[in-house]
Amino acid sequence: MHWYWWYPFLVFACPLSIGANSQQQQQQQSIKAHLHKDATTRLHNHARDRLAAMLSKTHSVECAEEVTLAYEAFLTAHITETLLPFESTFVKNQCPRPDGNNTGVASNDTYGPSIVHKLKEADDLHILYIITAHRDLDQVVRLIKALQDDAEDIRACLLTKSGASASSCERNHFVVHIDGKEGPLPANLPLLTYASTSSNVYVMQEGRVNVSWGGFSVVKATLNAISYGFYLKLPFDRVINLSGATYPLATPRQIRATLAQHPLNEQLMFIDPTPNVPNPRVWHYFIECDNQMHRIARFGLPRGVPLRTGSQWFVISRDFAHYLLTDDNFVGPYTAYAQHILIPDENFFATVLKSSPYCHHHRNTNYLHLTFDVWEDEKGAAADPSKCLQPDPRICGRSPLLVRTEEIDHLIPRPGADMPAEPKRETFLFARKFDSNASVAVLDEIDRRLAWQRARERESLVAEIAAASVAFPLGENCGDKGCVANGCTKQDDVEGNIPPEGHVDKEMPLPSVLREHGIALESIQW
Repeated sequence: MHWYWWYPFLVFACPLSIGANSQQQQQQQSIKAHLHKDATTRLHNHARDRLAAMLSKTHSVECAEEVTLAYEAFLTAHITETLLPFESTFVKNQCPRPDGNNTGVASNDTYGPSIVHKLKEADDLHILYIITAHRDLDQVVRLIKALQDDAEDIRACLLTKSGASASSCERNHFVVHIDGKEGPLPANLPLLTYASTSSNVYVMQEGRVNVSWGGFSVVKATLNAISYGFYLKLPFDRVINLSGATYPLATPRQIRATLAQHPLNEQLMFIDPTPNVPNPRVWHYFIECDNQMHRIARFGLPRGVPLRTGSQWFVISRDFAHYLLTDDNFVGPYTAYAQHILIPDENFFATVLKSSPYCHHHRNTNYLHLTFDVWEDEKGAAADPSKCLQPDPRICGRSPLLVRTEEIDHLIPRPGADMPAEPKRETFLFARKFDSNASVAVLDEIDRRLAWQRARERESLVAEIAAASVAFPLGENCGDKGCVANGCTKQDDVEGNIPPEGHVDKEMPLPSVLREHGIALESIQW
């Protein structure tokens, strides 16, 4: 059959087919236009409402601009399919893997340092206390006084240690950072008055940070205080980070004795042994400004390093403290990332330590007693909205509870009693938290028990001072410096002679280091 017999039908059918296709295409274009318009409107409304909600929580133009630019950067990256902020950042882990250990063993921290260096005497340990405080500065004064050495400690050091000086016998130094939101410090502030009469207490006037709950400002305040300790060239082997609401459960001598049991290069910090893999629902990019945290968008995890969770209250070595302030290989890049996460103080120090060359010099304790309150969202109307910053209002932060009277017997022995043997209890050197008003009875009881322990220590120190054998230059003219006489004759007092056993030099001047400390010679029991 020839093809041309159906040609007439084709000629008449084509216009109908072409017309139907054209109408269908027009309908599809119309639907697409409506979809585009509706989606664009919805996206615009969502973005507008979200940005408006964020900006409503800002107060300054600078903060509003910072929040807007951050939000725009995330939206633009999603829309243009480009890299999100920090998505291309690779942070190189500096933790060395020891020879003979595979990756699995290394990641579980089942090995320790090969070189251990400990002090021969606990009293040779010098401590820099970093105290970050907000309000309640009277409590800070009480805290520092509780950590100061007794006069007998200084005397024993001066009289029993060769080459000792007033500065070398001052084994505790204190740097206090007060929240910058408190404004300029008044000259008559009791803390400043106390610091002005103490040679080892330093209150920061410069470098103060406005601290926000959940912000990197908490970390920055700590680092600034440590940096100030180095700036002052203070002699210290250890840095102990405390809050103004912390209080000791042991005497200064007991604290030194406990810490001296650890190698000097060992970091004492509580860290969850399992690396932290955050739930994407609660891991967000934040901007800290106007003294609060502003949630921008979901945040990716850094590449090259496992995150860790731990406590910001720690005892670290001088070397690691210096590393925190100066390292550019890990600390610098990770700081840029960590300043945008929520509650970085519980992440930063732990992650840096376990990713640093000091990762294997770690003991999982900080000697701090702490009891947390219920989660903020469980408090109902009493909840603090500044601690509920996630999209889900049921996900909130929490804070420590005040130490209660009934806890004391579990933390510190009563006068005349030893710590109960059963059940075996963990040793705590500090507890948190306390309030100068609400915790008066608890603090008074702790002071009473520590005073009893200090009295026992003074008894042994007085005996140590009495038994001390101190050599002074022979033939030195003491003039009016205050001398003591003995049984030596003048002819014995010549160069090279040794005074009879049990006697001191005939004309022994009061050592200048004792005069500097205001210690009268007659107060020393020879």
